[in-house]
Amino acid sequence: MQVFLRKKPELLPLEKNPAEYDVLFIGTPIWAGNYNPAFRTFFSTKTLTGKKIALFCSCADNGEKAFENMKNVLQGNEVIGQMGFRLPLENEAESAKKVKEWAQDMIK
Repeated sequence: MQVFLRKKPELLPLEKNPAEYDVLFIGTPIWAGNYNPAFRTFFSTKTLTGKKIALFCSCADNGEKAFENMKNVLQGNEVIGQMGFRLPLENEAESAKKVKEWAQDMIK
């Protein structure tokens, strides 16, 4: 329901300040074809510019709509890659291997 109503749920304080990092990995489950509502709050309360950002999601399809929506709110940053992990809990070992390889590629 929060996705459809474009809600911005309250978030707990972050332990780290994302503005202090050059490279950020931002990941979300896909709900109703879009990113988790917590990110709507995050993107509206944190100023991120000039960052290198790797986007990832867990999804039943490919997450393309969510990635496009995330890129729209992250303008002013360089998206260095994106990866949709389709149904990752169905094969956890294989998913973990793909995540590790992809993350290593992103930081090279």
